[in-house]
Amino acid sequence: MPAARRPSWVSLAAFALGAPVLILGLIYAIALGPSGRVEASARVAAPGVVVIGEDAVRASSTPVHVLVRSASAGQVTGVRMLDGDAHASLEASRHASLDGVSFLPRALRVTASGDGPLPRAMNRDTFLADPMTADRVELDVTPGRMPQALLIYPGEPGSPRDDAVDVTMTWSNAAWFWQAVALALAGAALLVAGVWSHRRRLRASGPNREDRDPAGATEVPDASGAGADR
Repeated sequence: MPAARRPSWVSLAAFALGAPVLILGLIYAIALGPSGRVEASARVAAPGVVVIGEDAVRASSTPVHVLVRSASAGQVTGVRMLDGDAHASLEASRHASLDGVSFLPRALRVTASGDGPLPRAMNRDTFLADPMTADRVELDVTPGRMPQALLIYPGEPGSPRDDAVDVTMTWSNAAWFWQAVALALAGAALLVAGVWSHRRRLRASGPNREDRDPAGATEVPDASGAGADR
């Protein structure tokens, strides 16, 4: 390929940057939807005692909706409390901690801790503790507003039982969707700029040598006969 017809480094850079940016923006826009909804979930195995810590709650500055249900459809107790108090309440008891969120795979990171038996009575009389018991524990938590953690276990206060629980955390922010759309549009704009730059380079170079003097072309004699022998 003649050098003049090869894409310039500007075109190549636009193609290299535009394609992944466009793909990434489309992935996030499709995953979020117009409502900008992100949902991450995890099943915590028995005994089902779990601490949703402040790191998970503060994964985004957007308020998070927490929904916890028992795998066997029994009652669940949730105590909203300070992060340090929640972990101290369990001490060495076997429990799990939700200490982070992976937004794209929509999963909560679960870390198992302790190996001791589950205490019959957990400490709920701590600063800012707010207990609740129902078939499902559901509440909204605003990052930055205390308390920041949630201690959850299957059963009623004073009567915990071994059971798995399903935890779902949901964030909604319509601005996230439009940010993803803007990212996709930026990628598309880079691709268009790359194509335009390459076409402009082709026009500036003019026809190539093969177009001007094709191989094997036969020279046409001078019709005027100028220079012929008399």
